[in-house]
Amino acid sequence: MKDRIGIYDWPAKQVFLKAFYGVLSNKALVETIVGVWFSINEPDKLKHEVEKCYDSFRRWDKSKPSGDSSRRFLQQIICDNELEVGISQLCSSSIVEFVAFFNDKNDIGVVVRGLLSDKRAKLDSTIADVLSRQYGSALKNDEAVIVEPPVDEYHIRGHMSTCFQGPPTGVEEGRVQSTMFYNLPEAAEAWTDLVDTNNYSMYLDCLLSLKELVASEDWDNALRGGAREYYTAVTLGGGGSPEKDWVLATSMIDALGEQSTLHYWLNDISCYMIHQSAQSLNRRVHQKNLSERITFNYDCSDFLEHDMYFRRPASHHIVWALLGGTIGNVSEKDFFRSLNGPSKVDDLLVVGIDTINGEAPEAFEERMSGEYRCKELDTLLRLPLNGALKDIDPIVEVSITAYKEGGSDNKSDVPNSRTAVFSAPTVATTEKRIVLAHSTRYEVEDLLEFAERLGWLHVKTIPAPSDSSFRQLLLRRFK
Repeated sequence: MKDRIGIYDWPAKQVFLKAFYGVLSNKALVETIVGVWFSINEPDKLKHEVEKCYDSFRRWDKSKPSGDSSRRFLQQIICDNELEVGISQLCSSSIVEFVAFFNDKNDIGVVVRGLLSDKRAKLDSTIADVLSRQYGSALKNDEAVIVEPPVDEYHIRGHMSTCFQGPPTGVEEGRVQSTMFYNLPEAAEAWTDLVDTNNYSMYLDCLLSLKELVASEDWDNALRGGAREYYTAVTLGGGGSPEKDWVLATSMIDALGEQSTLHYWLNDISCYMIHQSAQSLNRRVHQKNLSERITFNYDCSDFLEHDMYFRRPASHHIVWALLGGTIGNVSEKDFFRSLNGPSKVDDLLVVGIDTINGEAPEAFEERMSGEYRCKELDTLLRLPLNGALKDIDPIVEVSITAYKEGGSDNKSDVPNSRTAVFSAPTVATTEKRIVLAHSTRYEVEDLLEFAERLGWLHVKTIPAPSDSSFRQLLLRRFK
């Protein structure tokens, strides 16, 4: 029987490649490299290749890469970096040798520092010492990333007026504030795990539909039309998704022209999620020699309070973005009220939503249960409760209840929407439950009418590839 020889030092190589390409998840790494092979105007073909390659990629910790997708993936790494090595060398080399293949890169110190600081690389102390000695001068002189960064390393500005409700209070009231989920350092890791496992399809659907939107003629016309100039972008609640930030930022500098600089603001309620994105974005902007074209800025605040506290970062027009279906986690009235404070007429808004579009209630509830029943999401939702709620049985999974539109329990302000509510039992043997979060799906026309009443006019709708129910919307403020 033939031995199944695994990739040597695979966990460390995995971490290294993600750091080198400036992505957070394995899926994003595959998508980044596979994206070189096909035009973004072929999203269905791209998604098919990504899925095929990723299926092999996530098994590489158990066996050698096999099949055309795996070989092409590694071959692309070789081509990108003009390495005079073969696939077998990439598989059989130690992590020290693997890093040496890339050592002609100016930013290798940044990447190695990220490798040394990531526990998932599973480096023993001897290997870590070798890497530190070999790349010590680069590490010492580089200031883009540090091993244990303070929260103000990237000069994060912010204002937070909310007094967060603690989990014990949430037990009494039967609800824990959703802001608690993302305000822990463990949440940033749990979010990456969720995206990494390919159990959260909405992430890739949002990324691919965003790419298709910014490649469209409507997007180009919106940015270049008339006397309006868009030198600033603000992504709201966007921590932990640097691939999407990069797509939006690079599309905007293409529209601005070579002599202009884009000021990109990343907002999130969690400094940990911001820092995770900042590491990737700052590294990538230097790798691509775009530091004079894009400046990344970071704001830690609640985007539902921006009408009171957010300082508009520019006098000219702004592209705002709320991606990944996040609008479905909050009150839509509160979101537009808050956004209408700092925004002004002719600002643009990119918003990602998941839809129902005529789906029967029973089918909707079945789809929600299938999309969200995974241990990674369960872990993410339970984080604020760990340690504080001793009576939650860790064996019992978070359950989903799909509220019907118009019902007294519906959490949405938009007519004909449906809300999936996530809850967990306080004690497995009782009926008392704690609501952890909710996620709303929409009829597209009803959401567009709702947004128009609040001053935002529809410009373009982009569906995600294949049979996904996800949509990317482009709106313009008109009053």
